[in-house]
Amino acid sequence: EVDSALAMKEIEIKRIFREYLTFGGFPEIYDAEEIERKEVIQEYFRTLVQRDLIERFNIREEALLNDTVKLLLNSLTVSISKMTKTLQSMGYRCSKNTISNYISYLEKSFFLFQVMYYSRNVKDQMQYPRKIYFIDNGFLKYLSLQPGESRILESVVAVELKRRGCEFFYWKSGKGEEVDFLLMDRAEAAQLIQVSVDISRLDTRDREVRSLIKGMKHFGLMRGLILTYESEEIIKHNGYEIEVKPVWKWLLEV
Repeated sequence: EVDSALAMKEIEIKRIFREYLTFGGFPEIYDAEEIERKEVIQEYFRTLVQRDLIERFNIREEALLNDTVKLLLNSLTVSISKMTKTLQSMGYRCSKNTISNYISYLEKSFFLFQVMYYSRNVKDQMQYPRKIYFIDNGFLKYLSLQPGESRILESVVAVELKRRGCEFFYWKSGKGEEVDFLLMDRAEAAQLIQVSVDISRLDTRDREVRSLIKGMKHFGLMRGLILTYESEEIIKHNGYEIEVKPVWKWLLEV
């Protein structure tokens, strides 16, 4: 009976997690029908961006701001110079400084946040593309064209790390292997986290494990973490240990 009660509880937790993953965390969303959900998110967006942001920061180019947000919604990794060139090709007269300011305003309004590339060299850190995470997955679901499962799952992890007050970056090796999250503690590397929806395919598994171990070697860490949709195991490799865990379980570890 205890086992069946635990199984039922797990099924319910997974159901709630799926809803949170897909629709985000705004309370009004859960009592609304599908068409109303979209309207709720769009109204949040209008209030935040088109009213608060424009008035608060005295923005005159409303169309430029809206198109900047659209580009951000549809890109996980953003280069300010590339984004500026894209907007200029759309006919806008704008500078890198303007676009950088717009992203900063959106961050100050708690609509999104930026995660920088980790480097001890500040110039390198500023020149590398930054990752953009939206504070709620509802914005990705209803305002972007087609966010992939991996972006949605990674966003949930990023928002939770932010909520926990962690200082974190992303990291890339010289050969391009990437680790999604590098957590710092007093300027020292504390933990590396990789996010992957499904590592059951051998090529995906090898890629994620290889990148994580490369990061672990670089930072002198013996343990790493891969967060997935539902896989759970321990991977041991040459003295390194990687825990594989579902995101929903990790979210409950507070």
